[in-house]
Amino acid sequence: IYWQDDNGNYDTSRYTNLNSKMKGKLGVDYLSMSPYAAHISSDSFEDVICSVMIRNENTPQDSVYILYFKGGQQLYDQGKDVFEDSSIFFGKAEYVQDAIGGYNLGDTRSNLNQGDFRGVGREDLILANDSGDFTYFKNDPPFSMSSFVHALKYDTLFAHWQNRQTKNWGGGMAMHVYNKPKEDSSLDFLPFFKTKYGTKTISEYRIFKGGKDFGANRWTLDSASFVIHEPYYYDDQFGNGMVWGVGINDCGDMTGTGNRVLRIGAYLDAGFYGYEFFYVLGDALDDKVDMFIGAVPNNGGAGYNVDTLVADHDQLQDILMGMPAYHGDDDPEPQLGAEGTIYLLHGSTKIPVRVNKVLSNNSQQGNISMFPNPVTGRNATLDLSSLEQQDLQICIYDLLGRKVYSQQVYLPYMRQKHQIYLNSLSNGSYILEVAGKNFTQRIQFSILK
Repeated sequence: IYWQDDNGNYDTSRYTNLNSKMKGKLGVDYLSMSPYAAHISSDSFEDVICSVMIRNENTPQDSVYILYFKGGQQLYDQGKDVFEDSSIFFGKAEYVQDAIGGYNLGDTRSNLNQGDFRGVGREDLILANDSGDFTYFKNDPPFSMSSFVHALKYDTLFAHWQNRQTKNWGGGMAMHVYNKPKEDSSLDFLPFFKTKYGTKTISEYRIFKGGKDFGANRWTLDSASFVIHEPYYYDDQFGNGMVWGVGINDCGDMTGTGNRVLRIGAYLDAGFYGYEFFYVLGDALDDKVDMFIGAVPNNGGAGYNVDTLVADHDQLQDILMGMPAYHGDDDPEPQLGAEGTIYLLHGSTKIPVRVNKVLSNNSQQGNISMFPNPVTGRNATLDLSSLEQQDLQICIYDLLGRKVYSQQVYLPYMRQKHQIYLNSLSNGSYILEVAGKNFTQRIQFSILK
């Protein structure tokens, strides 16, 4: 931990090492889980939870323990080296066997995402493992180490075995995707998936909307409120060696409209060319690219080297993009290595913001599901079993907000399973809207015939 001084500044002399009292014959390893720093035991200071690998054999028989460091002035006062206040056994080590029969430490416990997903003023924790599952710790008092471990092992938010056509690949983040009422401060969750659509495997970020009921039920793919697909989903030329999803950043309000901008990195030709894709969110949310940089040659992508700032006096968010491996095509001596460069991107009212009215309302949600999704035949089925008998209006919109399908379902004819016929619609992404007596629910779906 590097501590700031009274003026908010840092230097290399003000730090604290977090250590463990536990020992191993072959040493200890702190790499098996990223630290979780949050208001856990107090609302006035943050505690720190991390893990340690006790290495006795360098086999899967080694053990992982969770360490708890209580925050506050006493943590700082202990000096340069402090030890855990308590610890608890988490499980046996997870190793990956290498090509020559040895074992390397797997990275199965490092994919952590924390955020105030419920809008309660406390940051919860979502853990993604290598199997493609999410588990969820609700940060509700009183805290105990046993309940923390139990949640990260067994409180399953998303199970890969129930969603075989997709797999989570760890990356993601928490941010404000949607514009919500002032009383709702919850963050939304954007994990990274690779999903089969017919013969294509598509990289995508699925958005799970935050709110007071976040995590109350197990998710499926259809639980996502929206999906941002990689460009290859729409255009096959982007599938020729492009790796999309290399870094993701909340760029803040670059447009002055209150809609945040999301940056997603990519590279082509084994990283030789870098690309940057920008998406305006909030009331302008769709999965079409709003700004684009590329191709930047010679390993020119920013990757994860992105930060935000206000660089001028217009009060719009700007971003800095560091490209340490960059050197230009006109470099007379490229063999000498990269010089590196920094891109400064100014926020601007000229950035295109197309408000998608289909998604801009803060609607009460029902519990309707649609299957199959994607639709590969002529029709799909709506599961209305959670609704009371009522009149329903069913509409389908394309991603430009144009209504392409409409149907009224009257109370005497409402069934638990309702068929909608989509033979007249072409392949692509759509929004299904179902409006009832006291709710409106929207589901994004795709047609791949």
